[in-house]
Order: sequence, then C-alpha cells, then structure tokens
Amino acid sequence: MKPPLRVPVPTLTEGRLELDAATSRYVARVHRLEAGATISLFSAGFEASATITRACADAVEVDVGPRRAAAPPRDVTLVQALGKADKFDAVVRDATELGATRVVPVMTARTIPRLGDRADARLARWRAIALDATRQCGRASAPEICALEPLSTALARHAAVRVMLTPGAPSPLAPLLLGDASLLIAVGPEGGFTPEELTDAGARGVTLARLGATVLRTETVAAAALGAALVLGEASSALPSSPD
Repeated sequence: MKPPLRVPVPTLTEGRLELDAATSRYVARVHRLEAGATISLFSAGFEASATITRACADAVEVDVGPRRAAAPPRDVTLVQALGKADKFDAVVRDATELGATRVVPVMTARTIPRLGDRADARLARWRAIALDATRQCGRASAPEICALEPLSTALARHAAVRVMLTPGAPSPLAPLLLGDASLLIAVGPEGGFTPEELTDAGARGVTLARLGATVLRTETVAAAALGAALVLGEASSALPSSPD
C-alpha cells in the first residue's frame, strides 16, 4: 500500500487547517488528491494524519488528527566547505536523507566558489532542496540550513564530539561515531584543508580523523561520514548493556 503524501506545514495543531496556496497546488494539482484522501502533515518534529475535506486548485482544506512527536534525532552538524557548481545541492540532499540536524556551509582557504550577491538566492535554494528531501525521506522536520560562515566560526559551534576529516589523520573516524552524543563533522573543499586550518582545528579541541584509506570527493565524504554516523549510532544503541 502506498504511504500517504507527506506535506510540510508551518505549524501543526489538531482541527481544521487550510493549506497555503503553494502547498495546495502541490497537493491538488501535482498529486491530484481530492476530498476524502489522507495525507501526512509534519512540522518542527511533529507529525499528524489529516483528511482532505475540500480540494481546489489553490485552496486545500484538511481535518488534522492528533499530532504525535517523532523520535528525536541525534544532533548532528555537518560543516561543509562550498564545492564547485551544484555539488552543495547534492550535499544538502544527502545530509537531509541521512539525518543531519543542520548543515553549515563554510568558506575555507581553498574554497573556490565565491557567492557574493548570490548568497541569499543559494541559501533559499538549499533550504528548498532540504524541504523537498524531507518530504521524500520521511523525517519529521527539515534540517537547519545555515547561512555561510567562516570555518573558525563553524568549528566553535557546540557538540560533544567535534571531528575534522582529513586523509592520513592519526585517528579513524568510526570509534568517534559510536553512541548518541551530539556530533559535528567538518568536511573540506576539493583541495582539502590547509595545514594551518588543521593546526587551528586541533588547537580548538577538534579531533582530526580519517574516513578510510582512499581519497574521496568532497560531496562523497559528507555522504559517507553521515551514513556511518547513522549506522554506527543506531548499532551502538542496540547493543546490550554490559553487566556491572
């Protein structure tokens, strides 16, 4: 049986709700749903089933059932250097599907793109990509997509475990991902982090770690690291507690 269409809303409360014009078009025109159909609404970590009571091209009204809290995700921050062309689009999409809580784009010494007056438009695009990926993957809220920051500012964000990935680092990444502690993972640009950036990160208490024996593309690193965090975090929580 096909799962109900997932639809984001600004706020979610039980009772009658009229969807905004853009969302109504998505429901009634794109997916051609009519009165009587059931959809799933989500907002800020909550979900609820809703029945369409009226469906017009630009105005859809629904009856919202009791809302329920989704399981809280692990707090995972991806600090990602900007990449060439549309690589950051793919990073945002993958990060959303793989459970990142927030994505922080950063400028580094070797970052090639310079957004300039395109920064606001790119940020709006990334947030739209994240929202679309949220609909598809089933999570209850979209990740926070932050405005562009300097690397030093992003690394100062709080997390119980802070990791900067670089080939040849002394520490393997996997052991750092176990458990459910808040996590920050920093991924560099195509040319990697500079020695000065690595030294500064270490001085800030950030652990330098390697992902594996091969050198990956910057957008592949993000997906691999977040996938590993998702799998290892769940695996470690499923292990039986050791006896006292």
